[in-house]
Amino acid sequence: MTTQRFLRRSISVVAIAVVGTVLLAACGDDSSSSSTSASGSTASGADALNGTRWTLDIAGLNVPGADKVLPTIAFADGSVSGNAGCNTFSGSYTVSGASLTIGQLASTKMACGTVETAVETAVLGRLGKVAGYTMTADALTLTDSSGATLLTYAPAPTGLQGAWVATGYLNADKSGFVSIVIDTEVTAAFGPDGTLAGSSGCNTYSGSYTVDGDAMTVSQMISTQKACETPAGVMDQESGYLAALQSSVKFQNDGSTLTLFNADGQQTVTYIPKAG
Repeated sequence: MTTQRFLRRSISVVAIAVVGTVLLAACGDDSSSSSTSASGSTASGADALNGTRWTLDIAGLNVPGADKVLPTIAFADGSVSGNAGCNTFSGSYTVSGASLTIGQLASTKMACGTVETAVETAVLGRLGKVAGYTMTADALTLTDSSGATLLTYAPAPTGLQGAWVATGYLNADKSGFVSIVIDTEVTAAFGPDGTLAGSSGCNTYSGSYTVDGDAMTVSQMISTQKACETPAGVMDQESGYLAALQSSVKFQNDGSTLTLFNADGQQTVTYIPKAG
């Protein structure tokens, strides 16, 4: 009897130990589930803006004549940059869920026209008030702390195709990069059919181009033959720009700026998107 009683008691202890082990395992499962949920929450709060590039819907600014200006913005690894209408800007940003904070922005100090200045003032002022955002495949909307819309953007082109305004080019002797002459507009339109046309500041030009990945070739340009006496330097700009364009063999589009390079890796031409 004593032996049987001892065996029954031992079996009971083993059973309790097994139950305890099962309960501990179940608690471990709950802990694992909670960890997974937290991880999922972190993923849902990840930086969805990272790597995106946008062009501004200028109509929302209500600035007369602003349809000729095309501000841009790009987000990458906590850094924000773009063109505010004339000058370029850069700074930092942080994202937490649907909340967005843009830090103090630094910008270049180039003199701008009246319309460009008005657009730039409005854009930079509104970027400083951003507290949240919503994003779809077709639009980015930046909002203030009350949820009111500040700025609305559309996806920026990332290839070579499109209409562009030059901001600088490699000079004729390849010794330096120079800005576009004030009161002139140098443009390039890369068509989907491989055609290339634009203005070199005085005359218009046309030709063709090909693309393979980020590699490119540009044909010899055909240009009108008008002589322009003003502004000073416009004809030197024309020959220098066309030579730089035709020497380009590679391009990079970061959403705010299109940059062309020659075979030596030098920047040949920089562009910003052309409004309209």
